[in-house]
Amino acid sequence: MAGFTSNLSAQKHDYTWLFSEQYITSNDWGEASRLDFNSSPPVISAPDSVQMIFGGTNFTMSNAEGGLIFYTNGCEIHNARHQLMENGDGINPGDVHDHQCDESQYSPGYTVPTQGALALPKPNTPNIFYLFHIRSAYDPILGAPYGALIQLLYTVVDSAQNEGNGSVVEKNMSA
Repeated sequence: MAGFTSNLSAQKHDYTWLFSEQYITSNDWGEASRLDFNSSPPVISAPDSVQMIFGGTNFTMSNAEGGLIFYTNGCEIHNARHQLMENGDGINPGDVHDHQCDESQYSPGYTVPTQGALALPKPNTPNIFYLFHIRSAYDPILGAPYGALIQLLYTVVDSAQNEGNGSVVEKNMSA
């Protein structure tokens, strides 16, 4: 029997989680929390610099070593420095985005569907990530989004661009 060798190694793309309350008080951002699985037990902290509310759609991407790369609330993508990533605005365009992603007022982020985003690294390309996200429908009579899912979209993030702060290189592509 021939020997089997493998270059498989553990990847930590899900080792950093960001989440927040769904409300804002006094025109200030709600308190965000960070759960970091890079140590045991995991470390919970409240980073001051997160300026995003995660109402329903929430995804955080880490690199293979577990370091934060980017995160989204279904409206926009922020980098590890908690800044809007270059070209990271305007994901999931349409009525729901127009009503739930307005930063001039309470912006809960994309609330329908819950967990409507997922990112995966491009195989054998450590800096390229595919962010899959679901665009949903808006009911003008109710004045709210509802469960009708209109379209599965994907956005491509290159984490090496913009001096390592990342950039969205393709956005809202039909899957």
